[in-house]
Formats: sequence, C-alpha cells, structure tokens
Amino acid sequence: MTASIFAIIQEHRLSITLSYASSHNDASDVGPLIARGYMSVTYLEGAALFAKKAYEIETRPEIQDPERGMGLVERPEHHAYTSAAILMSALTIEAFINELFADCALTEGDNLFGLDAARAKKLGEVWKERSTKRVPKLRTRRGKKKDKIDLTPLGAVEKYGAALKILLGKGLDSKSETVKDARTLVELRNTLAHYKLVYRQFPDSDTRVEKIDPDEEPHVQAPGLDRADAAPDSFVEDTALKHSVAEWSVKTALAFILNFKEALHVNAQFPGAWPTEALLRTR
Repeated sequence: MTASIFAIIQEHRLSITLSYASSHNDASDVGPLIARGYMSVTYLEGAALFAKKAYEIETRPEIQDPERGMGLVERPEHHAYTSAAILMSALTIEAFINELFADCALTEGDNLFGLDAARAKKLGEVWKERSTKRVPKLRTRRGKKKDKIDLTPLGAVEKYGAALKILLGKGLDSKSETVKDARTLVELRNTLAHYKLVYRQFPDSDTRVEKIDPDEEPHVQAPGLDRADAAPDSFVEDTALKHSVAEWSVKTALAFILNFKEALHVNAQFPGAWPTEALLRTR
C-alpha cells in the first residue's frame, strides 16, 4: 500500500508532513508514521517577504525625495531585508534539491515530489552513497556503464544537473538564461557570505590608500541593475543591496526550480512540496 498523507501542519511557516510508509511485510498494510520537514519553500516565502519589506522602505515618500534619499536610520533595516532576501533565495536552490534527493532515498515511490518509484530509487541510491567511497554507476538500457555520479563535490546548481543526468541522461543546459541566473545568484550569495574588503579612494584625499589585492576588482556585478547604477568603483551595498536585486533573486530561484520540475514532467503528490508563484509577493 502506498503511503498516504495523514496530515499537513503549518506552524511558524514550517511545512511538516505526516505520512505512513509502506510496509515491507505485508503489501496491504502500512509501515510506521513518518514526519518530514521541508524548508526550501519556507525559505523562498521568507525571501519574498524580505524583498517586500525592502520595497516598502524604498518607496516611502521621504526616501523618494532626491534631496533626502536613504538615511542612516533606514539603511541598516533596508540592508538587512535585501541581503536576507538574496541569501534565502540562494538557500532555497540548495535546500530544495537536497530535500528531493533525501526524500527519494527515504521513501522511494512514496516521495512527495511526484517521481515514480523507479526514478526515485535512482536518486535515492546516489544520495545514500554520497558520504561513502562507493558511488553507484549508471547504466544505459543496453547495460553499458556510464560515468559515475558523485554528489559530494557538487555545488547547489550542479546537483540539479546531476539529477537530470541520472533520470534523463543529460544535465543542465548551460546556455539557458535560467541556469545562468541561478549560477549568478549563488555567486552573489557567496560574495555576501565570504566578504572581501573593498575600498574607494576619493580624488581629493591626501591619504594614499594601498591596493590590498591587485587581482581583486573592488566591485560586484549585480544583476537586475542598469549599467549606470553599477559603477566600476561601487561597494557591494551600493549595487547589490537593493529591492530590484532582492526581487530578482526570488524570481530567479522560483524560475530555476519550476524549470527543473518541467524537465522532470512530474505531478507532485503534495503540491506544497514545489514552490508556486502565487505564494510570492515581493512588493
């Protein structure tokens, strides 16, 4: 008997599902009750909320006034919201693929994402072996061995490619704008998380500032901005910590995951396992 959803608990925006696992002893019976928590959709909803908060600050009449602009009072709160939206959008991409692999490893055909038992088993085997030296070999229909899939060294975006390669025989389309944007989002997250000192020396300054690292560019190429907004000597907070980038981050994570879903051709057992645009309001 396949697992059926027993209950869905929504508490503090954490999705918890309770379901009965299949019994290995009797096909007509059910196994133990399993509680599973999924954070990826929660992360994305949180990112959208933070982006919305940043928008509310940026659109205040006093801040829209060119003679005043963003003041010292609003700036810390605004930076907190925008950076949180970017970070949580990137976390969504990483958490979702891990949840998919882990769910398939735990329940195979009873996974909540809509994968049939055969495909779920393939993902589950790779996930179970990720922390060992034994990496399952993929096989074609004719039985020929394919390249091994090892998740351990892969980044978040590359794990999606690994899943597609396991199930469809081909990975991500690197030329796709959706894939490029997802990689840019992860790079932007890394820029914020692994902060490197940058500086700006004003022309009329008498104090000489030595360049710390000649190979480091003292700016970040932020997405979602006009070229005029992303000056070569800009600080990260000047270019990246804006509502436009926060909103772009949320939409990028959503588009990437839904594009992945479309490639798999699945209908989820529990629709809430996949994010939906209807849940996201960024302004």
